[in-house]
Amino acid sequence: MIMNEPNEKNENSGTNERRLTQADVQRIFQDAGLKMTNQRIAVYREIVENCANRLHPTAEQVYEGVRRNLPAISLNTVYRTLATLAEKGLVKRLDKFASSDLYDGMLLDHWHFICTRCGTIQDISVEESVFPGAPKVRGQIEELVVQFRGICDKCRSPALNS
Repeated sequence: MIMNEPNEKNENSGTNERRLTQADVQRIFQDAGLKMTNQRIAVYREIVENCANRLHPTAEQVYEGVRRNLPAISLNTVYRTLATLAEKGLVKRLDKFASSDLYDGMLLDHWHFICTRCGTIQDISVEESVFPGAPKVRGQIEELVVQFRGICDKCRSPALNS
């Protein structure tokens, strides 16, 4: 899959972005056992492109982006497609970050910094030495959610805004 480590400059970062080819998407969908439809492809591409730009869109934002190329798509179709993509592990649904679910195409382990003023979310790479192992619990850990909250540089310093 074409997912990368946060803050790296490579094929899927905002600076050296490479669009997914039809063959890439076909392989990804086939590996996940998903039928390829125009709607699924468009929604998946929208999430991956947002990921490349370090964005974590809501379903409504994905819908608006997809409508540029598929004007007849419904918001309900986008919601169902996002649920399917998340269920198959092709995107992550972030339900603990904001009042609306957000979607993330970055599948490699990473954490998030959330600005408490403007709401932007920044990806933070997880270094193996930072969290070397899971804590001992009575059960199976399915997900580790780490988020940092604070004020981003843009909101913190008016001088940076100009």
